[in-house]
Amino acid sequence: MWFFCCFQCRRALAGIETLNRTEAEFWDRCSVVYGNISSIGELSDYGTSAKVTIDVRAVLTGTFDPMRDPEVAVRVHFHGQLDTIRELPPVKSHVLVVIEKRPSGEYRIWNCFFAFMPRHGSPIAAVKGFDEKEVQEMILRLRTLRKFKGKWQEAVKQGVELYPKQRSSE
Repeated sequence: MWFFCCFQCRRALAGIETLNRTEAEFWDRCSVVYGNISSIGELSDYGTSAKVTIDVRAVLTGTFDPMRDPEVAVRVHFHGQLDTIRELPPVKSHVLVVIEKRPSGEYRIWNCFFAFMPRHGSPIAAVKGFDEKEVQEMILRLRTLRKFKGKWQEAVKQGVELYPKQRSSE
């Protein structure tokens, strides 16, 4: 079970590396969006997943079209100590979210580490607003990583900071 989780998470690092798909293929399915949480559905029987509805205000990268679908319902799974999602931000929170479109047409939030995301790499991060310094820093990291097309070793050699700086207020 642990190997499967690590294998899937490593594949989802987006902008850092992918194991069985190209960088372009990853971004054909995944998007980073900014929006507000409009609702959180009930937890599943075991408390390991929930449906979250996000009112999308902007797409930072990816193929999601917020003009066609201004709200997106996503399934989020969280099961244990190794997960990057410890808890969901409350309703009405401004959030940055990495979403993936499944072959079925449904969306989900990967519960894996994303080096470009604030808040220790969680795929869903509450922020105060779009002009917050952390959001702007994340956008710069994401642009840089996309520019290197998944060749993160090259980015490191050129002095690119891949991870957000830790803040004492967190």
